[in-house]
Amino acid sequence: MSRVLVISTSRKTRGGITSVVKAHEKGPQWQEYNCRWIETHIDKGVVAKLSYLARGIVQYLWYLPKSDLVHIHLSEKSTIKRKLFFFQFAKLLKKKIIIHFHAFSPETTINGSCANLYRRVFSGADAVVVLSNYWKEKVNAEFHLGEKVRVIYNPC
Repeated sequence: MSRVLVISTSRKTRGGITSVVKAHEKGPQWQEYNCRWIETHIDKGVVAKLSYLARGIVQYLWYLPKSDLVHIHLSEKSTIKRKLFFFQFAKLLKKKIIIHFHAFSPETTINGSCANLYRRVFSGADAVVVLSNYWKEKVNAEFHLGEKVRVIYNPC
């Protein structure tokens, strides 16, 4: 049985990433692939944010060696900076990695100040999931990843 770690925001966080993960959590694939949601962020004050991140790191390091695949949800530059740790440890342990990219605009993400981080993460992933053909074209124009980029529309 596969074991999948889903690295994402808290169930209590507002927004698209949480909505998408909650929708997938209700599907049969969640049980079939033995998915575990690792919460790394919450929409609260600094102490709560640091607490969620610390707890997420501890859980991740505990479950990572027993996992087959890491599915990392990310979006804007603060997210990629936070999720880089999870990506690097998955690479270190030679785990399969899916990057699920939820973004607002190319200018603030793949063409912005963190373009090199996006390049590194997207290039090192086994697959990159984007939410539309628009994003597939933008990601491929910038990073030339070809068929590694796949479109999966939001189930929300």
